[in-house]
Amino acid sequence: MKKQVILSISGLHFGELAGDGEAIEVITPAEYYFRRDKHYILFEEFAPGTKEAIHSKLKLSPDKIEIIKGGHYNTRIVFERERMNMSHYNTPYGDLMIGTMTKQLSLQVEEEEIEAKVLYSLEINDEWAADCNVNIHVKNA
Repeated sequence: MKKQVILSISGLHFGELAGDGEAIEVITPAEYYFRRDKHYILFEEFAPGTKEAIHSKLKLSPDKIEIIKGGHYNTRIVFERERMNMSHYNTPYGDLMIGTMTKQLSLQVEEEEIEAKVLYSLEINDEWAADCNVNIHVKNA
């Protein structure tokens, strides 16, 4: 895998927050590196309605996927198979306590691309909010 990559994150949320299903997709240039048996992808997102860059990092391993965001959205979301993980999700509108119960997690690593999939239930402030899936695709730029 080269250092310069293209990251695609797509997902679908079903539940009270999303109604019949809300699709989300982000495609962005990113930087890749591998260290201590983990794949790291560094990228920038932009906060909705602003020009503020959010420095984000994905840490991928066969047993765990982490999404780490900086700036106003300072948070760390962890997905581990068959495990509930709680985290604070900072937003410009206030802090939320979110929980992710990971039902399925897969990671496939090839020479020139990485594919990860996560199925999970999302809780916000201790109440079920949605069932979600996230697909992460990384390929050489």
